[in-house]
Parts: sequence; structure tokens; C-alpha cells
Amino acid sequence: KFGRKKCIAAPRGDGKSSIFRYLALKYALERRVKFFLLLASTGSQACESLAAIKEKLACESGPLFEDYPLECSLAAYIAPAPSRARNVTVHGHGIRSHWPGAHIIIPQFAQPADVPQKLLDGYGVKPDAQKLAGIIMAMGWKSSEIQGRNVLDMRPDFVALDDLDNRDSLASEMGSVAEKIERQIETNIAGLGGVSKKLGMVMLCTVPAKASVAYRYSDPAIKPWSGIRVKRIKTWPTNVGLRDQYIDLRQRGKKTMGPDGKPVDPDAREAHRFYVANQAAIEAGSELSNPNDYVRDEAADGTPLEISGLEHAYNFIADYGLAAFETEYQNNPPDEAEEQDVMLTAYHVRANSRSDYERYVCPADTVLVTRGADLSHGGVYWVSVAWNQDACGAIVDFDYAKFEGMDGLPMAA
Repeated sequence: KFGRKKCIAAPRGDGKSSIFRYLALKYALERRVKFFLLLASTGSQACESLAAIKEKLACESGPLFEDYPLECSLAAYIAPAPSRARNVTVHGHGIRSHWPGAHIIIPQFAQPADVPQKLLDGYGVKPDAQKLAGIIMAMGWKSSEIQGRNVLDMRPDFVALDDLDNRDSLASEMGSVAEKIERQIETNIAGLGGVSKKLGMVMLCTVPAKASVAYRYSDPAIKPWSGIRVKRIKTWPTNVGLRDQYIDLRQRGKKTMGPDGKPVDPDAREAHRFYVANQAAIEAGSELSNPNDYVRDEAADGTPLEISGLEHAYNFIADYGLAAFETEYQNNPPDEAEEQDVMLTAYHVRANSRSDYERYVCPADTVLVTRGADLSHGGVYWVSVAWNQDACGAIVDFDYAKFEGMDGLPMAA
């Protein structure tokens, strides 16, 4: 509305693309935005977004149709044969619209001033809808057609940037693709509004790496885009031990093979039962940005695969590692040098040790237990090893605790 810029880094899977698509349709129908330009990572993704908008508009019943019967009826009529958009009329009055290609014009009366008020009222045409506007265009950010783009002598007044970069693009030539995206935003895209015209811009993204465009634009200290980063887990639960036990049970069940060569617990039902029995204690102290993001489908035994957003988060951590979760859900990707350290868990340690016992359980031939600790810049690792008479060790406990203090300094060492 005021030509401002905003960047919101949100967790993967939160529906960012769908939000953009249907807000584009909403604002175009309300004529709050005259020309909505949606820029995607690729041209094919842009085509998918525009196709979804068209399908949503071309309805003949439901709440959207009840609010915009003229626009929806005409879209439903035009959609099967886009050439109809060139000569469709309503009670003899011409309709302006465009359907094929990279943009659409919301179907509307071409000369609303000449249309009887009774006819406008009959189709529920709102006063703002009598203004010629309602253009939606979608294309990839690399398109050569972005510069100076206009339709019917109108230039974009709002630009949506939808997840422009990704991990694959960052892998090429030391982030040169990210640099190209930034140059495109700062030059061709920023100048789309024209002379003395406002241009609102919003970027929705997930931060794939610290060298990404998403990282730079979501940091208000780097770019003046009022950037924010939304974390799935805003506050971590207080009981770390129960979390580790749950993750350990899930990994053991899914990765331990039975005599038939198949996982003994492929759906991690033992871990799920543990979570159900201890849910209150496991989730104590936690706060999630979207607690409703979890899988409600049934497992083979008829129980739900997940019962809460936190269980879904822990399942992702167990299956793909904490580094992946920090990137996809926390918008806090680790440095490349940190990734292997971040992914180290009690399961990884024990899976490569002599012991196949549960955590904290020593083999029967144990004669001595030792514990070692390693101080790092951010915390302390410790490991407990059970030794037999032949000096063969079995790792029976492993964990890591972060230091909590001012300026990243340890409280005690």
C-alpha cells in the first residue's frame, strides 16, 4: 500500500508460495493492486503459480464466487478456450480480459462508466472493481522481459519475490548466482515502478545458506527490508534428556535390521509410544511458530504417525540431522565448517561403537567406566566408556551441552 519493502524468512513447508498466489488474486480482485508481478525461482514455477491462480478464479460456486460472481463466471467461461477473452460480452457490454501467456487480466467491464448501475449491482460489482486494473503476471527472476515491463501502459505497483535462491544455485561458482539475483533485484526489479511511482516489494523465503540472497535480505543490518526470520521452534523444550531418548528410540527402530533384512520398527512406533506417554514432560517449556504442522496420517498399526508439531520437528532432526533442521525450519543455517559437528548425536556415536545395548547400560563384562570431556568454543562434549578386562571399550553415554553466558563466553570451564 505504501511502497515499502519486507523480507520474511519462514520455515520450509509453511505455504509461502500459496500465500503469494492467492494474495495476488485477492488484491487484484479488490483493485488494491493494479499490477501484481510474481517472480519465482524458475519460469516453470512461475507458470505453476499462474495456473493455480487461474484455476482458483475460474469457479462457479463457493465463497469466492459469491463475492465476485462476474469475475468468476467470466473466468470459468474463458478458461476452456482462452481465445474467448478477445470478444466476450455481458448484455452487450464489452469485457476486458486476458488469459493465455505469462499474465492475466481479471475479467471486468471495459467501459464501466457506460454500464447501467442496475447491471453492476446485479453482478455484485464493487465500486473499486469499476477501475481498470487487476493484472497478475508471473515469471522467473532471470527473465529478460522483466526490465521496463508494462501491460496496457501500466507498470507493476507490487512485486512478490518467491524463494529465488536455493542450495543448488549457491553451489556454483562461489555463490555467483546469488550475486546475480541481488543485482537483478537492485537494478531491473527495483526500477519497475517507473518514475515517481511507488513500488511495494515483499520477499518470502527460507534461508538455505549464509551466502544466500535470503540470508542477506532477511537481516535488517545488511539490507533495509525490515527482514525477519521465523523459527519453527521459538523456544526449545527444557528436558533435553527426554528429547535425546526419543530421537535415539526412533533412530534405533528405523535403522536396526531384523533377521528378514528389514527395519524392526520402520514407523518408529516404540519411539511414538514413548512420546505419547511422556508428551507433557517432553514438550514442557517449548513454543512453536506453527504447532499445527505435523503428519496426521495413520501408521501401519492404525496409530497416528505424529501427534504434535514438536514431534514432527524431532522426527526431522532424527532422520536428517540438526543441521538440516536449523536450515529448513529455523532459518539458521550453520557454517559449512560446522555442519558435521552439528549433526553428531548420541546415536551416531553408539552406532559406531562395540555396544549394542540401550543407552546408559554397560555390557556384562564391564570392569571399569571412564568419562572424558572435550571443551569447545560453544560447549562441552562428554563420553562414558565401559571397559572389559581386555581393554575393549563400549560407548554407553554421549552428549553435548551448550555454554550459556554473556557474549558467548562459558559460565565455567
